[in-house]
Amino acid sequence: ERQPVDTRGFAAALAAMQGHFLEWDYRATWASPPVWETFRARAAQDHDATDGPSLAEAAEAFRWTAGALSVLALDLPSFDLVHSTSAGLASIPGIVAAHRRGTPLLLSEHHVHVRDAYLSFEMRSSTFGLKRRVMDILEAVVRTAYASADLIAPVCRHNADWEVAQGAAPGRIRVIYSGVDEESFRPAHAVRSGPPTVVTVG
Repeated sequence: ERQPVDTRGFAAALAAMQGHFLEWDYRATWASPPVWETFRARAAQDHDATDGPSLAEAAEAFRWTAGALSVLALDLPSFDLVHSTSAGLASIPGIVAAHRRGTPLLLSEHHVHVRDAYLSFEMRSSTFGLKRRVMDILEAVVRTAYASADLIAPVCRHNADWEVAQGAAPGRIRVIYSGVDEESFRPAHAVRSGPPTVVTVG
């Protein structure tokens, strides 16, 4: 049975990791044998097979984790507000700022990061057990982002339902639908002397 995420504890852990990486080199830390051995032993705890994950499986999960947390190596200045367009890995600076300084965090999600991850996440050589471990990390980030956010602004009610299912407080959600004011952006009549020009921004 999966345990609920301790979002306060996870935010504190991310902040502590950032403090460590501001003092000690990020790459050297991840390259150290004790970090690798600790990671591999933890991965083996949740593995279905009695011999634990293969070296390739553990290495792939290790590389993903090191890359995912690399933003913690940055010393971010103090801000009045942090805005993230995703509750995923991009929200880590906002989580740390909210925990350390009480900086307000705004999440404006055009899609639900954890839902997209369920649909597209791939680690080529890894078993389900290791993929589940990596998804646990991602889910912890997402749930902690929702718990840390002062305002969550999805683009539709369906996304808001997913956010609530991932632990977002309904009172912090304000749906802001995508769209434009048709009166402000009504095309003006123009006399064309040649073929029309089509411009797209995507």
